[in-house]
Amino acid sequence: MNDIQVYRNNDFCVRTITDANGETWFVAKDVAAALEYPESTLNQIGNLLNAVPVKWTNPKRIMVRSENGVEQAREVLCLSEQGLYFFLGRSDKPKALPYQMWVAGEVVPSIRRTGRYKMNKIPQISAGILEGAKFILETVGIKDNQLVLALDKVYKYYTGNSALAMTGIELPAPEQQQLLTPSEIGKQLGLTGRRINEILAGAGLQHKLCGSWEAIGDGVNYSVMLDVGKRHTDGVPVRQLKWKSGVIDAVKARL
Repeated sequence: MNDIQVYRNNDFCVRTITDANGETWFVAKDVAAALEYPESTLNQIGNLLNAVPVKWTNPKRIMVRSENGVEQAREVLCLSEQGLYFFLGRSDKPKALPYQMWVAGEVVPSIRRTGRYKMNKIPQISAGILEGAKFILETVGIKDNQLVLALDKVYKYYTGNSALAMTGIELPAPEQQQLLTPSEIGKQLGLTGRRINEILAGAGLQHKLCGSWEAIGDGVNYSVMLDVGKRHTDGVPVRQLKWKSGVIDAVKARL
């Protein structure tokens, strides 16, 4: 079985596999998903890679975690470094060049130097700014969960990151809507969870990143990412995307 390492920044993600010869391979489906190819194309990734020389593609067997949390061995199609650059150079997707610059400029050099990619440090924010914001918010009557959420927005304004999101904590405001999985939404509408995911993706509310659904665009306001209290084999916390009940109207509009 091949060892797998996940590399990510704020925009992109890719799983890499180091084979017995020490060569690094990139999971092709992750690359295509980062370039925002549609789900139908991702499910037939071999067809998308027809133009890549065969010597630069290879199926690799890895352990993956299914949606119900069960780990199983699975073969995934991978690209060598040469194959990755060949594919990206021929792609007409707008994100192909930024992705190639990230891989070539940060990920690959870091793999060769240290064996892992280290993300840039999170920008710092002074305690004085948060204290001042807290004083103003409390003065106008903001408190409890709403105060925490408001301060998190201040933190994100200065750093570009949500402290709550980074720690996997979801702290809803008191007027929290019911949180639903795609399967639960589907039961209300007589559809499968898979179909709901397709509709949400088609509406530009989510996309797949490294095999997992993540909210994008207006979907960020409709959803929350919850820590389920488990960890993947690489130690990364298992998180689940759930949708606020208000998204049902958006799904109905697409039917």
